[in-house]
Amino acid sequence: MKSSKRYRFTIIIPTFNRPEYLSRLLRYYNLYNSDREFKLIVADSSSDENKSRNKKTISSCSNLDILYLDNFLENTHPFNKQLFALEEVETEYC
Repeated sequence: MKSSKRYRFTIIIPTFNRPEYLSRLLRYYNLYNSDREFKLIVADSSSDENKSRNKKTISSCSNLDILYLDNFLENTHPFNKQLFALEEVETEYC
């Protein structure tokens, strides 16, 4: 979900089978992003069950602009997810 709004920076969040951690992190950002200064990219290589949980969590964070990338296999190395996510960054800082 690319946005035309200009953000100051992008935060990349690689995740793998830790839906509770992702939920806690996104709730934090949802509370403290009132100025909408940043965009988030979630790169998810979780199991199908955890991807489903993560999608529900992301949909509940209405104050955030999140690009959700879930086209990774479970054995994808975190660095590969980060490199792929970097290609989606449109801000000056990441």
